Amino acid sequence: MRNNFIFTLAILGAMLPQTFSFADEPRSALVPEVPLMPGMVEIKEAGNRPGETTAIITGNERMVLSYYFGALQDEGWEPIDAAHTQYKRGEQTLGLGANWEKGKTTVRFKVWPVSKQPEEENKQPTPEELLNNGTTSTEE
Repeated sequence: MRNNFIFTLAILGAMLPQTFSFADEPRSALVPEVPLMPGMVEIKEAGNRPGETTAIITGNERMVLSYYFGALQDEGWEPIDAAHTQYKRGEQTLGLGANWEKGKTTVRFKVWPVSKQPEEENKQPTPEELLNNGTTSTEE
């Protein structure tokens, strides 16, 4: 029985570092700054511009925001709002909006450089604006 316990501990010890590492997560094909949460599928949407992508996962938005709070900080992104939907790294800002409906969460990601911030005192788009594929700046 002791041998089984030691074997189980050895297996868990080998698995735990992989479980808590965000660095090896798959990346967005369209926005490589965005790691994709395990089980998340990136979908193509016609309205997405460069620096934007949309993904979907089974589960609720709280689960998604909790995951990205850790994963993005692990990659050097720092949260800049209390809702943990806006992050900054160097000269870039990343926003994410999550919407739960019928057991699935749709997440829209947008990455933009500081120089391309919305004009109104560098006002950040809200999660709703990200999900609606709009920003606070004028349409191009």
